[in-house]
Amino acid sequence: MEVSRSTKLTVLALLVIQNASSALMMRYSRGVRNETYATTSAVIVSEIVKLCTCMLLIVFGVGESGLNGYANNKYASIASKVQYLVSNSGYTWVPATCYFVQNSLMVVASGNLSAAVYGTLQQLKILSAALFSVFILGRRIAMFKWRALLLLVLGGILIEYHTFTLHESAQLTNANDPFKGTVAMLTVVSISGFAGVMTELLLKNKKLGKEQDLSRPNLSIWDRNIQLAFWSIIFGFV
Repeated sequence: MEVSRSTKLTVLALLVIQNASSALMMRYSRGVRNETYATTSAVIVSEIVKLCTCMLLIVFGVGESGLNGYANNKYASIASKVQYLVSNSGYTWVPATCYFVQNSLMVVASGNLSAAVYGTLQQLKILSAALFSVFILGRRIAMFKWRALLLLVLGGILIEYHTFTLHESAQLTNANDPFKGTVAMLTVVSISGFAGVMTELLLKNKKLGKEQDLSRPNLSIWDRNIQLAFWSIIFGFV
C-alpha cells in the first residue's frame, strides 16, 4: 500500500516532537530537578504503556494486525493474539533486550548531559544504523552519504569537546558528569544500530542469511511492538 506524502510528513513531525520532548523531559527530571527514581522502573512503566497502547490500537482497528484472518480467524480476540505473539516471538528477545538497556542508559545520559549535547549525540544513531546495515544486511551506501555521516560525527566531536572544556574549567554549575553521560550515550548509539537492524529483519519476517518465511503470518509493526514490549518488561523484572 502506497503511503501518501502528507502521511509521511505527519509521521516525521511526530517523531521530531517525540524525540525533542523526550530529551527535554528526561533532562529536566534528572538534571534539573534531580529526581531519584529508579531507571529500571521508569523503563518498565514506559514499556507497559507501549504494550497497552498497541493492544488498544489493534482492538479498536486503528492498528492492523497480521493475525487478522490467519488460520481461519483462529486468533480473533486480543487475548489469543497476545498469546500467539508471545509464544512465537522467535529472536524478538534480542532487540527487546537491546532496547531495554538502551532506554535505561538514555536516562543516565540525560542526567549528565545538557539537552543540546544529548540531542546532538543521539543523531549518531544514523551512523550506527548505517554501519550495521552494511555489515549485517550487506547494503551498499553511496560515497556522498558516507561524507554526510562523517560530518555528523565531526559535529558530535566538536560539541563534546566544548562540553569537556567547560567541565574541566569548572564553568558548569551542576554536579553532572559529562564523561559518564557521553559513555552512556555512545553505548546507546552502538546498541541502537544493531537493534534497529534486528527489528527490520523481524518486520520483514526474515532471519539472518535467510529469505522471508512465508509459512508464518506477516506480522505488523503493532504485533512486533507487543512482542518487544513484553520481553522488555520480562527482562526488566528479571
